[in-house]
Amino acid sequence: MYNLGRITVVILVISMFYNIPIAETSSVSYPTPELDAYDIAYDGVISTNEYYTTLNLGANFKLHYMLNNSIIYMAMESAVTGYVSIGLGGDGMNGADIYIGYYDTQPHFQDNFGKSSVAHSKDAIQNVIGFGGSDDGTTTIMEFSRYLDTGDAAEDFVIPLDTDIASTYAIHDTNDDFTSTHTARARVTINFASYIPSEPLNLAGSPDDSKSKLTWDPPYSDGGQAISYTVYRSDTSGSGYSQVGTTTQNNYDDTTVTNGQTYYYVITTTNAKGESTYSNEIAVTPSGQIGTPQNIAGSVGDGYAYLSWTPPATDGGSPITGYNVYRSDTSGGELTMVGTTSSLNYNDTTVTNGFTYYYVLTAFNALSEGVQSSETSLSPIGKPTVVLQLRGFADSSSVTLNWNEPLSLGGYPFVKYNVYRKLISETNFVFIGSNTTAVTATEYYDTAVVNQEIYDYYVTVENSFGESDPSDQFQIVVAQVPYQITDIAIQPSYLNLSLSWTAPFDNGFTITKYSIFRSENSSLIDELFIANTTELFYNDLSVDNGIEYYYRILAINSQGAGPLSQAVSSIAGVIPDTPLNFKGSVLDKSILLQWQVPDSDGGSPILSYRIYRSDANTTEAKVFDEFELNFTDTGLTNGVEYDYAIVAVNSLGESNRVLLTMKPGVVPDRPDTPSLTLFEEYVLLEFSDPNDGGYEITQFNVYRTSKSGVNYAYLGSDRNSFSDVNLIKGATFFYAIAAVNALGESLYSFEANITIPFDPSPPRNLASLAGDKVVALSWGTPLSGATDIIQYNIYRSSNVTNTFEKVGNSTELNFVDFNVTNGIVYYYYVVGLTNLGEGPKSNTVTAIPQVVVTTVNTNSTTIDGNNTETWIERNSELVLTISLFLSFGMIGSTFLILRKFKN
Repeated sequence: MYNLGRITVVILVISMFYNIPIAETSSVSYPTPELDAYDIAYDGVISTNEYYTTLNLGANFKLHYMLNNSIIYMAMESAVTGYVSIGLGGDGMNGADIYIGYYDTQPHFQDNFGKSSVAHSKDAIQNVIGFGGSDDGTTTIMEFSRYLDTGDAAEDFVIPLDTDIASTYAIHDTNDDFTSTHTARARVTINFASYIPSEPLNLAGSPDDSKSKLTWDPPYSDGGQAISYTVYRSDTSGSGYSQVGTTTQNNYDDTTVTNGQTYYYVITTTNAKGESTYSNEIAVTPSGQIGTPQNIAGSVGDGYAYLSWTPPATDGGSPITGYNVYRSDTSGGELTMVGTTSSLNYNDTTVTNGFTYYYVLTAFNALSEGVQSSETSLSPIGKPTVVLQLRGFADSSSVTLNWNEPLSLGGYPFVKYNVYRKLISETNFVFIGSNTTAVTATEYYDTAVVNQEIYDYYVTVENSFGESDPSDQFQIVVAQVPYQITDIAIQPSYLNLSLSWTAPFDNGFTITKYSIFRSENSSLIDELFIANTTELFYNDLSVDNGIEYYYRILAINSQGAGPLSQAVSSIAGVIPDTPLNFKGSVLDKSILLQWQVPDSDGGSPILSYRIYRSDANTTEAKVFDEFELNFTDTGLTNGVEYDYAIVAVNSLGESNRVLLTMKPGVVPDRPDTPSLTLFEEYVLLEFSDPNDGGYEITQFNVYRTSKSGVNYAYLGSDRNSFSDVNLIKGATFFYAIAAVNALGESLYSFEANITIPFDPSPPRNLASLAGDKVVALSWGTPLSGATDIIQYNIYRSSNVTNTFEKVGNSTELNFVDFNVTNGIVYYYYVVGLTNLGEGPKSNTVTAIPQVVVTTVNTNSTTIDGNNTETWIERNSELVLTISLFLSFGMIGSTFLILRKFKN
C-alpha cells in the first residue's frame, strides 16, 4: 500500500505484458466541453500539469488522474498495444459501471457493461464528459472524464464521492466483447474522497507605500472542496514564517509592514481536509512614493542643454541617492535615459543644435524610483552640424564636389558653404571658395587643379552664429591613377596577419597590382615595401607574436600608382593572458565570482570568459561562457566546497587557468533560547547549535540587559556554555545569544531571564545548651531572605580569637554538636546559605559541655511552667530527654540531649 498525495492506492495485480503491433500511429480527440474545469485535451497526450496525480502500476501501466468537485479526469498510459480498456467499479470488467477501450484507431466506450462493443457517441444522459486516445504502435493512451455522483440511474451506476472505487485496466488479444483472456492486467482501488489541496502557484509580489501587494494563481487541485489561502511572512529567507492573514481571494495586501525592510512571503491552500505545503517564496521591500524633483529650470548653448532642480518634497522612506534624466525627441514621446547624477543639475552635451528636446526627471533611492516630473523642453542653439557625405569626381583639370546638407543649422539662418582644399603632400588646408546660393544647393566646381595631383577636400556650413566643424575629408586624384584604398581589414592569428581590402575606383584604367608597405611604429619612419599582389588579400607570415605592425596599401594601374591608404595596425595573435584578480564572494546558496581583464589579449580580441565548476561529487562542467567580468553561480548547496577554474578566450583558444575554491553559506540560523542555571557565584548559560549556514560555528556571543529587548551589552564569547560572574543581587537579567561562523553573527536568540536573590538577614537569637559531651544550638528565622536559604551552616571555635571552622549544617532551625570535649569553652555562630553563597553571621554564643549531676527518677517535674525533665530507667542505663521550649523570640525549638548513666 502506498500513500500518494493523501490518496490510498492498493495495487492488486500486475501481470506480464506483450506487444500487439498496430499498423500506423493514430490519434482521436473530442472537443473539451464547457463543464471541463481544467485544460484537459483529449488527444492521447499526457501534458505537463494536465493531471494532478500519476501512479506507476508496474513497469507498463501508468494511471493519471485528478478530481475536481464531482468530476474525475483519468488517463491510462500503457506500454503495450492492443485493445486497452478501463473499467470503473465492479470486479474486473464484470459489472463495471463504464469501460473505455481503444482499438482500430478509434476510442470506444460503454456506460453499462453487457452491451455490444461498438463505438458510442456522447449524449445528454451519459456521464462521460470527454474522451479520446492515441496509439503509435508502441504505447496506447486513453483519456476521459466523467461525473462521479450524478447521472441517469437507468444506465449509469451512480458513484458517490467519499468512497473507494475499483478501477481495472486490461489489454486483450483481440477486438471482442471483453470476455477474452486478459493478456495483461492491473487493478487499483482509489479513494476519490476530497483531499488536501496542492499549494498555490506563481506567488508574486510588488512593493507599495507601507504595503506588500501579493498575487498568486490557484492550486492545481482544490482537493474537491472549497479553499482559502493563508499568508505567512518572515524577516529571514527560508524559515521563521508566521501567519499574517487569510483570504479566499487570489491576492492579499499586507499593511503591517515598515518601508525599507525586506519581508519573505509564502502562501498555503487550506480546505476542510487540511493545509497544503508552502508556495514558492518571494521577497518584497515596501517603499513609499518618492516625490518629483521640484523647480526644474533649463538653459541652452552651443551643443548643450543644462537642467537644474531642487529635491522632491518626499523621499519615500529612504534617502534620495540620485536622479535619472530622460529625454525624448517629441513631446510625450518614448523616453530614453541620457544620464544619472547625484547632483541637482545635469548638462546634456549629447544634443544637436537647432533641435528641440523634451526632458523628464525622476528621483530614486535604495528602494525604488520616484514619479516622473512634468516635461521640460529645451532647444540648444549654436553653430550648424557638419556637412554630410562629401563626395565627387574628377575630369581633366577639374573636380566636382557634392554633399548632403547638415542635419541642423543650429537655430540660426544659413549663410554659406565653405570649401577647403590641400594637396596630399601639404599639411594645411586652404579656403578655395563658397557656395552662398541656398542650404539645398550642395555642389562646388573646382577648376584650379592640376592633372596627376592628389587633393584632399572638406566642406563646412556657416550660419549667423558661426561655422560648423569640418566634414569628413574626401580625396581624389585628378590624373587617372586608382583612388585610395579605404577599407583594409586585418585578421590576426598565430604568427600571421591576414590583410584584405576592396578594390578602389580604377579611374578608367584596370588595376594591375597592389603594393603593401609595413612599419613597426605608428610614425611609419621605418616603413618598407614588403610585397606586391594581384589579389585583394595578403597573408603576412613574417611577423612575430606580440608586436604591433602598421600597414599601408596602394593600387597601381597603367597611369601610375594611386595614393597610399591610411595606416591600419594589428598584433599577431597568441592565446590571452589569464584573467586577473579572480575572486569570489560568499552568498546564500550562491557564489559571486568577479575578475579583471588580462594584461594582454594575445593580439586577438577576447571573445569570452569561461568558468568551469566541480566538487567532490560531480565532474567538471562549464557553467559560464560570456563576455562579462562577473558571474553569480546559483542553486548551490551551502557548506559544500566548489572548485572553479576561469580562462580567457580569443580566436586562438583558451588561456591558462586560474583556480579558486569557494563554499557558499550564510550566517547561522537564530539559536534557541539559552538555558540558565543559578550557582553560588555565577549564572551558567548553556546553548545548542542552530543550523550553521554552511560554515562551522566557532563561538556564541553572549549579551545581557536589565530591560527586556533593549540596550544589550556584550558579555563575552564561548563555544558551548558561558558563565556570567558579574551579578547584582536583587537584579533581573535578560540574556540573548548569537551564533558566529566565518561569515558573521546570527540574529539574537529569544530572551531568557533570571532574578538574582538578595542575601538573607542574619539568623536571629542564636542560643546554646550544653550537656555531657554535647552542645545543642537553636535560632530563629532571618527577618528577610529566608525563602532563598538552602541550609544553615554552623561554625565553631574553641577561642573567640581563633579561626572558626564549619562543624555541620542543618535545614532546620537547630543543630546538635556531639563532637565536643567536656570542660572546654566553645564559641558558635550560624549563617544562611543561598545560591549566591553564605549570608551574614548570627550572634555568637558560648557553651561548656560537662557532666550533669542527675537524680534517677521516673517522675516528671515542671520547671517554670515551660521546661520539662523526664528521667527513664532502662537496663541500668538512663537516657535523658530534655525538651526545652525556649523563649528567645521563638517557640518550639527542641533539643535532645542524650547521655548514659550507670547504676
